[in-house]
Amino acid sequence: MVGGLEDNELRILALLKNAPNVLQDKLKCGLQLPRRLLEFSLMRRDERGELALLPAGERILFQLRCVDTLHACAAGATGHNDDADAIAWLLASRFLTAHEAGYRITSRGQEWLAAIAVPPLERDRTRDC
Repeated sequence: MVGGLEDNELRILALLKNAPNVLQDKLKCGLQLPRRLLEFSLMRRDERGELALLPAGERILFQLRCVDTLHACAAGATGHNDDADAIAWLLASRFLTAHEAGYRITSRGQEWLAAIAVPPLERDRTRDC
């Protein structure tokens, strides 16, 4: 779960960004748009009823790309990832280090992956007071 969103909500955001016509077709066929996406200001409807991705939604999708890249590195993927923006952010944040064979996840990156793997409510309970 990235950004506190369910998988179906993340898929809808990704569809809106990458294939808005496909999303519109799915909505016409009965797909229910989760209200939280509008309430969290991740997307909006314009005056014609068309959906638009807002900056907060873009940030969630970027975080998801970063998590996916980190998971790939943690799983031992040694090739160069084609998501240059995510790689640049992960390197600058010291979640990854560059090596001649590609990238390696740092202990800081492993901690981040472990932290987001825990559901938010459990994560809040384990926080030091």
